[in-house]
Amino acid sequence: MMSTFLKLWNVVRLTILFVGNVGLLLVYCSFILYLTVVLTCPVAEEGKPYNLSHTWTYNENYPLEIAWKEKKNVVAKCSLEKGCTDYEKSDVKSSLKRLENSRFISSLLIYKVERRHLYTNWTLIYLGHMALLTQALQTCNMTVFARADQLQCSKLANDIDVLITCRASRIFPEGTCKIIVFDNEVITMINIILKKKQLL
Repeated sequence: MMSTFLKLWNVVRLTILFVGNVGLLLVYCSFILYLTVVLTCPVAEEGKPYNLSHTWTYNENYPLEIAWKEKKNVVAKCSLEKGCTDYEKSDVKSSLKRLENSRFISSLLIYKVERRHLYTNWTLIYLGHMALLTQALQTCNMTVFARADQLQCSKLANDIDVLITCRASRIFPEGTCKIIVFDNEVITMINIILKKKQLL
């Protein structure tokens, strides 16, 4: 999922030498740098389960620990040693698995998509060495829609006009009406978009 996610994974190691009266002090630093791009998550349907996942390569010798965030709140943490912990009231199920060739995959199952999830930012982060370094492995903004429910349409026609009326008990965030017109074997398609944010 979200295979077009742009990422840059570089390991930069710095060796710093300090010379003083007490002798030679060698400091070894390791940094992992990521370049992340915020994408739009695949469209989610209101009331349905939804799955986010990401696969990446990890070659460090340090224990791997990651977390999933909803906006700024951590909803789940995972490590290979301790497994995954899903926090209360988060309504999610997380997982972390080792694949071949130093590849790993983490998934986050949202049990039920709600309208409040619209434009919510979901982020998978690497917690770094002893949680001192946190970097985003993947981040995306969720788009939520609701299918039209109990849709009913009627028409009223005369020699000049055709009046078409459609009603639905639920549709979000907007509705699109497609009308196909046949005129002397010429087909014309008309799209009408309802811009109201919510129709009840």
